[in-house]
Amino acid sequence: MQHFIVLVLFAVFFGAYANTDSDTEESTEPPEIDDSPITNPLYFAVNTMQPIWVTQKNVSTNVTCEYFSLQYLSSTTYGFLHGYTNTGNENASKEERTAMFGGENETYPWMYVLQEEGNKAGRNYSLRYWNDTENCAIFTTQDPETANPLCEMHVWNSTIERQLTECSRVYNDQCNSSHPVYNSTCQAYVEKDYFVEFE
Repeated sequence: MQHFIVLVLFAVFFGAYANTDSDTEESTEPPEIDDSPITNPLYFAVNTMQPIWVTQKNVSTNVTCEYFSLQYLSSTTYGFLHGYTNTGNENASKEERTAMFGGENETYPWMYVLQEEGNKAGRNYSLRYWNDTENCAIFTTQDPETANPLCEMHVWNSTIERQLTECSRVYNDQCNSSHPVYNSTCQAYVEKDYFVEFE
């Protein structure tokens, strides 16, 4: 009888130890990797190592040759250089920026561009249109000083000299007015890296 009790206790103890060991093994497994496909059109609109040029805006500006250059990209974060010159191609500048991809804002995907200086608030940019054949996009945001709506056309370098029929049509429908930002001298600034860091 005593031998039977000892065997039962041994079996219970061994079973509990085995379960504990099994639980420990399960808890040390690596976490699952999220390999679900990326569907956010914003990701595809900025996913290029080419410069992306701002070709036109709906408001007059003294900024010319404005472009974005990819530094890093994930499903949630977009790091880029933002370069531009003033009218007359003086005071060329560039700065590192970071944007966080949001979800769907009504019917448009959006990203929040963080401000690097001081305590200024960032800005939301909504992607109103993306054309993966013409490699161009229409973005809207809000002027931080006037709160007026801003509208811009962004074009990859590979198609900057082409006639962008569909993007131009959508821009004209949604942005109402056009003020050029890109001109024929802009290529030299990127190719020769004339843009300098902000002090």
